Formats: sequence, structure tokens, C-alpha cells
Amino acid sequence: MRRWSGMEILREIQNNEQRTAVALGYFDGVHLGHQAVLRKACALAREYGAAPAALTFDMRAHRAQAKGKGDLDSYEHRAQRIEEMGIRMLVQLDFGAVSEMSPETFVRTVLGKEGINAAAVCCGADFRFGRGRAGDVALLQSLGERYGFVVQVVPEVLFDGTPVSTSRIKECAARGEIEQAAALLGHPYSFSLTVCEDKKLARRLGFPTINQRFPQELLAPRFGVYQSRVELFGKSYDGISNIGVRPSVGNDREIMLETHIIDYSGDLYGRMVTVELVRFMRDEKKFDSVEALREQVVSDIETVRRWTETQGGKED
Repeated sequence: MRRWSGMEILREIQNNEQRTAVALGYFDGVHLGHQAVLRKACALAREYGAAPAALTFDMRAHRAQAKGKGDLDSYEHRAQRIEEMGIRMLVQLDFGAVSEMSPETFVRTVLGKEGINAAAVCCGADFRFGRGRAGDVALLQSLGERYGFVVQVVPEVLFDGTPVSTSRIKECAARGEIEQAAALLGHPYSFSLTVCEDKKLARRLGFPTINQRFPQELLAPRFGVYQSRVELFGKSYDGISNIGVRPSVGNDREIMLETHIIDYSGDLYGRMVTVELVRFMRDEKKFDSVEALREQVVSDIETVRRWTETQGGKED
């Protein structure tokens, strides 16, 4: 067990003494639909005098890392957002440990008194569980009666008349429609990654950047240049972020998030920094010369400054 601020994070459970109200799901992105399920768990916790909990599955060791198959956020970033919803116990079970269980075994040993000791469980209407995804919400409700907990199904959340889903958000990201993705998420489209050493070409151009490697398990949005925002030491800064393989820098195919933080100077190496994407500006491209690249960066900075001014400025 480890503790994330005020929330316990468990990798396994057995005979939990305190009754819980449990939100079930993968929670990739913690979007508006997920938030509805998490809020319901908190409401059920108050109703039943139980601890608000969430149960999810760690897929990292069991998912093929094919292009386009990554998650919207890291497990650490996800845990932070889940805690912000009021959850006080997060159970992250290895998918391999539960994927071959029968639906009844899953309910008895994971959700029942032998496991998380649920008094109430909530999930979306499309939740599936057990070997071969054999269990659906109707079976969950039936088994819940047998093993001593109630099940509530949370209606899907609609946005512009269409259900909010992780796949819908990923499609927006693939097209560079970041503002739409953020609206569906209910929070900024962002990445929290460690700042690493790099080739320092941008610094030689006069525009130092922070460089962050995309882990394989994360889905990279459309390659290109984005207006961004970075919170540092209690202050908000505008930025310009390039996501892609940086064709003007070298021939490696490693995906990087490279951000010039406007009007900021300081060493951030080794820090975990959150970069929020605000809007797509242009596609990534290879420049014929360093001077042409420098001129484009100057133009991008001016574009961001003008956009910020038209939006009424930014709050410090």
C-alpha cells in the first residue's frame, strides 16, 4: 500500500474491514462520464456510511503497445484526478490477476467481504467483468444481492447529444481538436511528465525549452505545434509546445513534448511538470535552415501573445 496525499492506493485487497462504496471502471482520462460515476460513489458512501473508493485495472503489462492504443493519461496523473473527486481509496489491480476469474469469483473475492467489502457499487451501463468479459451490469446486480451490496448504474453523460467516451476524446486528439477534447474531459487536456536533458538546439536559437519524453503507454495527439499553458510555482505561463519527432532536429523517431515557456527562465531538469494543451496551431514540419526555424518560433510566440490578449489576458 502507498498513500497519494489523503488517498490510499492499493495493489491488492483482502478482507478489508471498512465497508466501501465503489466506483468501477478503467477511468482513462477521468472524463465527464467517469466523473459522474465517481460522484455517485461519493454519494453512496455518504448514504451507507462507507468509505468512497474506486476500483480500476492496471493494463500496462498486458496490452499490446500498438500505435493509437495508448491511454490519455498516466496512472499517476489519473490517481490525482480521482482523488480530487473525493475518493479516499483507489484499488489498482493488475489486469492479469483478475482477467481469468469467472464473474462470480470476481464479485466474491474482489468486491465482496473477502475483498474490498462493498456496501454499494456503481458503474456505467457498459461495464463488463470476468473471463471473456462475460459479466454485464444485470449479472453484477444479481450477484450483488447474493454477496451483500447494492449496484447502481450511472446513466451515460451526453455532450452535444452524443455520449462522452474515451474513444471519442482520442478521436478529437488525433485530429488536433484539443478544445473539444478538453470539453469532453471536463478539465484541460494535459500531460504530467518528467523534464529530461536534450540536445539544447532551442536554447541556441534563443528559445530554451523543457523536453519531456512520451511513454509508450500514452497516446500522443496529432503531431504539431500547440499553444499551451504551464503552471510553475503558483504562476501560470503561456507556452508553445511541439509534439512529435522533431524532423528539424534529428532522425530519431522518439516522440517528444518540447515546450518553450514564454517569459520564464529557470532550470526544471528532473521535475515533473504538467503541460496543458490549449489549441492546435500548425502541423510539425522540417525547416530548411536554423534561421527559418527561428523565424517560425518568433512568429508562433507573437501569435500566442495576440491570442492571449484577445482572450482578456491570463491570470497569474
